[in-house]
Amino acid sequence: MVKFLSSIHNLEPPNRGIESGCINIDIRRSNTANSDRLFPLVQSQLEQTVDVGGEFSERSCQPPLQLNIVIQIVGSRGDVQPFVALGKVLREVHGHRVRIATHAVFKSFVEEQGLEFFSIGGNPEALMRFMVNNPGLLPHYQSLRSGEVLKQRKCLYEVLKGCWRSCIEAGDGMGPRPTNEDYASLPKWSSTPANTRPFVADVIIANPPSFAHVHCAERLGVPLHLMFTMPWTPTQAFPHPLAIIRSSSLDKGLANLLSYTLVNRVVWHGLGDVINLFRQRCLHLEPLSMIWASGITHSHDIPFTYAWSPALLPKPPDWGPNVSVAGYFQLPPLESPPKVPGRLLEFLAAGPPPIYVGFGSIVVKDPERMTQIIFEAVAEAGVRALVSVGWAGLGGGEIPKNVHIISDIPHSWLFDQVSAVVHHGGAGTTAASLMAGKPTVIVPFFGDQFFWGKIVAQAGAGPPPVPYKTLTTKRLATAITQALLPSTVATAQRLSERIRAEHGSETGAEIFQAKLPASKLRCSILTRRAAVWKVKKTQIRLSALCAATLVKERILHKQDLELYRSQEYELEQGPWGPISGTVSTLVSTVGRLTQEFVELPINIVQTFQSPKPEPIGPCDSLSQASSCPLPTCSAPPNLVSLNDKALRPLDSRTSYVAELLQRRTLNKQLEADLCGSLKRRAPSRHDRRGRQVLQKGKSKELLQTMADISVDITSNVVSSLTNIADLCLMFPAKLTMSLALGFHNAPKLYGDKTVRPPPSTRVSTFKHGLGHGAREFQTQLSDAVTGVLLLPLHGAREDGFVGFTKGLGMGAGGLGLKSMAAIFGLPAYTLKGLHKGLRKHDILDFTRYIDAARTAQGEEEWNRATDAEKKEIIRRWNEIAPKS
Repeated sequence: MVKFLSSIHNLEPPNRGIESGCINIDIRRSNTANSDRLFPLVQSQLEQTVDVGGEFSERSCQPPLQLNIVIQIVGSRGDVQPFVALGKVLREVHGHRVRIATHAVFKSFVEEQGLEFFSIGGNPEALMRFMVNNPGLLPHYQSLRSGEVLKQRKCLYEVLKGCWRSCIEAGDGMGPRPTNEDYASLPKWSSTPANTRPFVADVIIANPPSFAHVHCAERLGVPLHLMFTMPWTPTQAFPHPLAIIRSSSLDKGLANLLSYTLVNRVVWHGLGDVINLFRQRCLHLEPLSMIWASGITHSHDIPFTYAWSPALLPKPPDWGPNVSVAGYFQLPPLESPPKVPGRLLEFLAAGPPPIYVGFGSIVVKDPERMTQIIFEAVAEAGVRALVSVGWAGLGGGEIPKNVHIISDIPHSWLFDQVSAVVHHGGAGTTAASLMAGKPTVIVPFFGDQFFWGKIVAQAGAGPPPVPYKTLTTKRLATAITQALLPSTVATAQRLSERIRAEHGSETGAEIFQAKLPASKLRCSILTRRAAVWKVKKTQIRLSALCAATLVKERILHKQDLELYRSQEYELEQGPWGPISGTVSTLVSTVGRLTQEFVELPINIVQTFQSPKPEPIGPCDSLSQASSCPLPTCSAPPNLVSLNDKALRPLDSRTSYVAELLQRRTLNKQLEADLCGSLKRRAPSRHDRRGRQVLQKGKSKELLQTMADISVDITSNVVSSLTNIADLCLMFPAKLTMSLALGFHNAPKLYGDKTVRPPPSTRVSTFKHGLGHGAREFQTQLSDAVTGVLLLPLHGAREDGFVGFTKGLGMGAGGLGLKSMAAIFGLPAYTLKGLHKGLRKHDILDFTRYIDAARTAQGEEEWNRATDAEKKEIIRRWNEIAPKS
């Protein structure tokens, strides 16, 4: 769901669209400073009709693959349900293992549909409340002062970590997280329940607001397929649903296209630091630029499928073949009617079909006022109504006779019983009402709900939307009356017939299958299974079962295998030129250094205020004597060790302090009681010994507390100094890399179409970096020299003498710029390889975890395989094995 976007900015701009919750855009051609800055981004979007072609869209004659698929969703019930419908088709029709990774509140709903569940954290109800109070991309200043924005950023960071865990972790994400010590036990797992079986994703499906998707795919090296219920791909057909173009001196299509770039820039500007923190601390990936990394999902040939009806909103002509509109993803019809309260059936039978009024997962500030408006509007329109309580808490107070209050009733049954539907404009509810053929009145609260309100009205299936901010009894009653006009009812029914014929869930699953890079994913021996291992120094790919069989038969050794990466993503495209690259590197490095120096004393002060929680052992003898045992305090271990004090809540540390104070208070009370009894009689040798024991215990506890604080301070200082040293050591590598990529990309600014794609910056060792730098030096120097001759010739063929002259200029410019790219590329890649080699141990933990999980997967499949299958694996291996 889109609302994590609303926690992204620190100030409220004057042109913010309060009434719509969207960004107001005023585009003026005279603002050359901004247009020059945005031109490369817009140009890249104009060239975005990418034909992925080849194997990526092939329909192979090979048997269908069996994959581990994780579907990551952030949002409300309406956002989750379409993906559950898709997951059922992928599991039941195509035979994949499907895991739904979303918020814990949807666990029972997901598991009731026969799918695996994994909790990524986050509270959608609190998120919805924040969304209604801050309806746009930019939050109110009051939310900043109250700390709500910081809470949402913390929540986002936890969700990002949860999405990564969902890709590699067994279980449902609800219990304690596995630690490094659990790695060794993974291979011992064999035939276990589905929710505890080892799981490593072969493919990731996600909605864009989950944000971790492309970064997890980059780390794992697996394909990514994005799916969403609102437009997210740049187009000239309509503006971004979260943007309102107030005025523009540009062509309408170009202004629409630019709105996507601007929204992406705003989103990345607000969330980029949190995402980069996640990349660095959890994934051990390089941070992305805060300047030019926006819109990365649109520039890497990532398939995108939209879950709305093309009958309602057709696919724009400028979307390439990697973008599809499948239709609404809907769960199959109920096999039997749901259990409906008798009073509801009596109300339905007592008169003409009522209208439905409900706002799903929306949480409103004043449910009593909202309820009063609904009741009065229903009376003024002269209709009967079913009002859903929902998360808004509607239906309080005295209920009129023409209104019946309901709770959670399946829309697929309920909407067939009503005459019209009034709702918030969520994609899921919009789909259900249109499929039922009912006129739709949309009361949008924020974000894309305004967009769908306009689209439904343009289709003739409902009146214009009535925004929540301006909702009155009169406006709602008028909208209901318009919705019940015969022409509106007829249009809604015709649209329903077209939508029902689309079978969106099945179409979406087929599109997903068609877009898979199947030839890269298949095992070289058993082509139905996904490749998870690669035999070193060969191109042979092995599934978990094949690898387990060959290792057990001693045909291969475990050391002969490495984890296979089926898809590579190079997200860092580099700066537009050397100047922007240099400035960006300087600003980011100075900013990070300043942050480290500022946080160091703050962390030390926090250490004194709230010591690090440690498990407290059994009660001592004095506590036991008091018959007041103290609880032990323990925190669940983390999969990755993170020092995220800036984003971590203080609950665990507070509980530790409370417990420590409780223990100290108890000791003081015991000491007072003991001393009081000693004053009433002459002290004996036993009494003196008791006081000595008590004082000794207090001193020991005080020393232990001081020792804990000293350890924390030392840890903070060492961590900060390590980060500072790392930043200083990395600065030469980052600066030379920015210059190399900047000089590489600079010829694009004046239209040189011979510029190669940005080279990969992914190097792992000094040797790898040196080789990569040498290749970049050779290719750039070659392009610089040959461009002087070839560019004028190409220009002359295309545009005669004028083209020849332009080619001469481009060739001369390329001679200088590409030569500089070659000169800086050699040290840039070499230094980066050196740094990566020194820090290679950072990624060993979760690499070891994935390795162990894949080994356990192979063990489990080997135990289930028949002897004939194992013999067939060995036979096929002998056919393709390299001859030594």
